[in-house]
Amino acid sequence: MQGVAHGPVPARLKALFALLAVGVVCAGILVGGDRVAHALRYERNALLDGQLWRALTGHLVHLSWRHLAFNMGLGTIAVALFGRDLRWQAALICALGVTAGLFLGSIRVGWYAGLSGVMYGILVNGALNASRRQRLWLAVAGLVVAKLVVDEFRPTPHGADGNAIIVDAHLYGAIAGALAFAILYRPRRTRL
Repeated sequence: MQGVAHGPVPARLKALFALLAVGVVCAGILVGGDRVAHALRYERNALLDGQLWRALTGHLVHLSWRHLAFNMGLGTIAVALFGRDLRWQAALICALGVTAGLFLGSIRVGWYAGLSGVMYGILVNGALNASRRQRLWLAVAGLVVAKLVVDEFRPTPHGADGNAIIVDAHLYGAIAGALAFAILYRPRRTRL
């Protein structure tokens, strides 16, 4: 019997596995209940007190299964459209960018939970990366910008669980996604 040749794992599949792993961690935190969620979510005062892990763990906390499903759905769309272009470094920049934006630009936000800001960043980052070879990026970028504009001019929306949606996180995520592109993009050199 001949051995099966194993090549490198396609980037899109790696991105999907990473998204699934994040989903499992988020589900575990959700199962842990309010005590776990309160210990891990973004809280401005806790960050000021030195609880720096919240800068990242806050994005893994979700308020409900529906909240988690929505964010995983958004992540699945990002992977389906741009999976070959997604990098873990961009996701990290997006997470830290959302946290920095909330901390510095939205000082009235006492606490935040969820991945939606990071997902907006990943969509923007993926669209910018894909702009080199496909036109789909323009449609996705246009939809993200339109959604951000609508969010800024309508009354504070609320999720199905009754909590206010922190739309500033979406804006900060989109900005962080563009910043991640500027930091990580390496044009391919062509030979003459």
